Amino acid sequence: MPWRFGEIEPDFIVGAAAAVLYISVQYHLLNPGYLRARLLALSDKFRVRILLVHVDVDDSQSALHKLTQLAFAEKWSLVCGWSREEVARYIETFKLYENRSADLIQGRTDDDYTSKLTSCLTAVRLVNKTDVTTLASTFGTLRAIMTAPAHEIKLCPGIGQQKAAQLAGVLQEPFLASRSQRPAQPQHQAAAIQADGAPAAQAAPDPPAAEPYASFGLVVRQQGRAWTVHCGRECGNLAVVQVAEEGVTEWEALAARAGSLPPNTPACTWQSAVLLFFQFDPAFGRPRTLLGSNACITIHGEGGSAPVPPASQNGANDEQDGGCCWAPGHSLGDLLPPPPPSWLVQAAKEVCAAG
Repeated sequence: MPWRFGEIEPDFIVGAAAAVLYISVQYHLLNPGYLRARLLALSDKFRVRILLVHVDVDDSQSALHKLTQLAFAEKWSLVCGWSREEVARYIETFKLYENRSADLIQGRTDDDYTSKLTSCLTAVRLVNKTDVTTLASTFGTLRAIMTAPAHEIKLCPGIGQQKAAQLAGVLQEPFLASRSQRPAQPQHQAAAIQADGAPAAQAAPDPPAAEPYASFGLVVRQQGRAWTVHCGRECGNLAVVQVAEEGVTEWEALAARAGSLPPNTPACTWQSAVLLFFQFDPAFGRPRTLLGSNACITIHGEGGSAPVPPASQNGANDEQDGGCCWAPGHSLGDLLPPPPPSWLVQAAKEVCAAG
């Protein structure tokens, strides 16, 4: 495969509108902020964007999970290779198939009735081609198969109770359950009865578990209805920038002088403040205050913590009484924390150096 060097932004250009970025898992673990910046820089310059990952560490599951989230969030196609030779073959193949259509990887189904029936029914788990032939010879048409009860289907040779129940369930149960068919929500605590027979006040349900944060490698401490997220090295270099309501003017002025905030930043409200989630350099220490005596902006860094939804530190939840609530479309489930803008990094360094 011919190739040449050139002054290009991506690592490889394999077509008129196709770019490839290469990174190894080991390098990503040592430099976690490197890849995100490169993906953002190329996000609107190529129609086909491929993130080619060389898996060169033994315990790669957690790293690949985060790389998959990052590629999905930035709309890149993720391809993994387990050796340099395999990665090189992928690059050659991308270029070789530059002008090929997608017909090569699309499934083909013949136009005759039997082929279409086989393709339809074998999509059901446990049903194979022999079963389709048996069903077609017994019932004749797809309509008859779909309306046949499970006890009739299981009488066919080679189809037992489990396979018949699976097929009948897929073909006859509604796609969407009605409200009356949906399972009731479990009750965390039953109503207590006082000694005189009057019902006591209903106890508040237990708060949900911190699973949404665990999947992002974050450590969340939960005490009653108070939720706080830890910051620093053990949490993906997470840092939370807290902007007080009275400091919005200064924040906007500082941003206007030095640059705007990065797009797609996770953000939530808490009491009279706004919390923004970034992936800072781990060198930042405990919570620091910016803008001097105004105390308008605080960075919660290494060793610090900050409140997160669904509950705030004062025991409220959602938007009631100053509770914590994600901005629409800006939760940690929707977005990954981006690197902070350079002007904010510089301001934080100056404050941390001043101590």
